Amino acid sequence: MAIGSEIDNERIEYHNNTVLTVACCTEDHTVLSGAEDGSVALFSSKDNTLLHRITPGPVDPVNCVTFNPRETAKFYCALGEKIFVYDKRQLNDVCDTYAYHEEEINQVAVDEKGQYMVSCDDDGTVICLDLTKSGGKSVSKHTLHDNICASVQWCLVNTLYTTIYVLLCNGYVVFSKHTLHDNICASVQWVCSVSKHTLHDNICASVQWVPGRSSEIVSGGMDCKIHHRDVYKSRPLKTLTEKTEQQGIHIINPPFVNCVSTYWGSRYMVAGYGSGTVKVWRLGSKKVGYVPFKSLPRHNAGAGCVCLVDGTTVVSGGNDGFIHISELERGHTNGHTNGHCNGHSDNIASDDDADIDDTCTFKLLHGHKINWLSGFRDTSCIILYACDESNVVTKYSIR
Repeated sequence: MAIGSEIDNERIEYHNNTVLTVACCTEDHTVLSGAEDGSVALFSSKDNTLLHRITPGPVDPVNCVTFNPRETAKFYCALGEKIFVYDKRQLNDVCDTYAYHEEEINQVAVDEKGQYMVSCDDDGTVICLDLTKSGGKSVSKHTLHDNICASVQWCLVNTLYTTIYVLLCNGYVVFSKHTLHDNICASVQWVCSVSKHTLHDNICASVQWVPGRSSEIVSGGMDCKIHHRDVYKSRPLKTLTEKTEQQGIHIINPPFVNCVSTYWGSRYMVAGYGSGTVKVWRLGSKKVGYVPFKSLPRHNAGAGCVCLVDGTTVVSGGNDGFIHISELERGHTNGHTNGHCNGHSDNIASDDDADIDDTCTFKLLHGHKINWLSGFRDTSCIILYACDESNVVTKYSIR
């Protein structure tokens, strides 16, 4: 049976305003969604039952929600310049608040071991935090240099009742203050770790960890670049730049990098561009890094979001209201399949609506600009959650 031969969709309404982000946790069958009004909903992926609804902070849009892949009870919500940490077992209280960014945060990602968190913002800045050492509230950073700080040293400041540990790194001071002793403390231990990198000349829209390489990230921004970087090194390992076919000063739909996506255990990295292009790279050796693999069918407007649902299946959502599902390695059985969506529109997609190659197995017309996609492959189908300009999260079961 070709994928897309049967589609079920359900409308989930737990917000009063536009839903901006959604994330799935397959471990305990829960889904998170965040809205423009600052609300976050936690609901079951089995029957869509609302489990809890919270408002982490002031009325700022929730730009990103994500789970900790190792400690799945924990999840993270990015509002404005802050990241709020919650535990599903005690949702009435915030576990931690991270406030290291100076501009609005666009995306947050936690590595596969649940040890490091990376986040990016409108200033083009990417911040990496060691979750096991920071304790969140006890960490502070200050800008001391206009460029890279070439020296890292510990500095111990002793007072009668308090010890302050200071770390200079990457142009910042990271310190943690504790009252541990009744008198002078003579010993220093590692307390926390935060690193900050200005990777892009413009807004950094998306950041993800490189699977299997614990210190490497990829980030995409409005400077039309994707940086592959080791967070411990001062320079990018590789910079991927999208070449445009349009010449001259005025460019229609510039290739801004709207979103990058990776998947644990997969060597693929996929990116969605403002030009409507969706491109895939394959991870090579440590020295080579990511190399071009394939260009997927274009959207008629910007490809606003992409995700890998099982390591080889790419889902992309466009500002044109279409969702494309592409199999990178399996190929399709019955050629291109058009989809039908009852969630927002009864229109059938046409083969003329996009530049289709033989990688695309299925596309459907969602009917509205896609803000975020998240999904996974179940035993018999692909489960996909899509949010758009409405207050609805649409759940697709695609067989």
